[in-house]
Amino acid sequence: MTYIAEQCYCEQRVHLWLKKPSSMVSIPREKEMLGGPALALRHAADAGLTFHAQAAALSRPVTQTTLRKVLRSEPSVVLVESPLQALFEGFPITGIPDAVHFEQAVARCVLDYKVTDSNQLQMSHRVQLWLYGWLLQESSFKLSDALMVSVLVPSASAVAFEKLNEVERQDLAVTVHHHARAVVDGEPERENWYVKKLALSDGFWVRLRIFRYDRRKAKRELAFFAQYWRGERAAIPSKNLRKCRVCLYNSTGACKKALVPFEGAP
Repeated sequence: MTYIAEQCYCEQRVHLWLKKPSSMVSIPREKEMLGGPALALRHAADAGLTFHAQAAALSRPVTQTTLRKVLRSEPSVVLVESPLQALFEGFPITGIPDAVHFEQAVARCVLDYKVTDSNQLQMSHRVQLWLYGWLLQESSFKLSDALMVSVLVPSASAVAFEKLNEVERQDLAVTVHHHARAVVDGEPERENWYVKKLALSDGFWVRLRIFRYDRRKAKRELAFFAQYWRGERAAIPSKNLRKCRVCLYNSTGACKKALVPFEGAP
């Protein structure tokens, strides 16, 4: 899933990384031991990993066999940080949904948490959620009118989220799902929904980006990415000028597809 998310950001960057792999796709090998922009990128990545690692550490490991037994006996179940894997045209796809809320043994909501002060649903966020839904189906879990919810956690709320225990994180998933469901039911004609601010407790609030699961779109995205891995097409560079301006591959002169000169990474 990580490589697919990176492809969404800039496939040309993934292509350059594969020629000379480093510990992170966003940092060229010759830059990874340096400070400055490379260190800032690493710190940002580490913060995101810590955010998810804490949730995984709090959740109790569960096998799919055990989960199926629980689903048969409990009307509401929240699965947290549990890996899923399936093959797509021979390629192994692995993903770890942040949370999945099952009701009556059906996956009704898939949640993905992002620590960001942006209110935008990035392409990579949408694709990740589509693929989580596809992985659930490939693992023989039922989906019915499933909502895909990107939970955008502002930096001001990150500490409050990190303090939640396992039960509180499960309750959070249920609360977010039911709020998202009410928003969708209120405007069923829409294709996408946005919640500007969902207050959960003192000092803890999130934004929501919501859409319905679509298996055809999920498979279409997978087929598109698979074309590159099979060598059927060249890498597609980003058309976003901002990305080129801050890309470290652009700073080294390695990227010949850059649209603008490097101006300095954040």
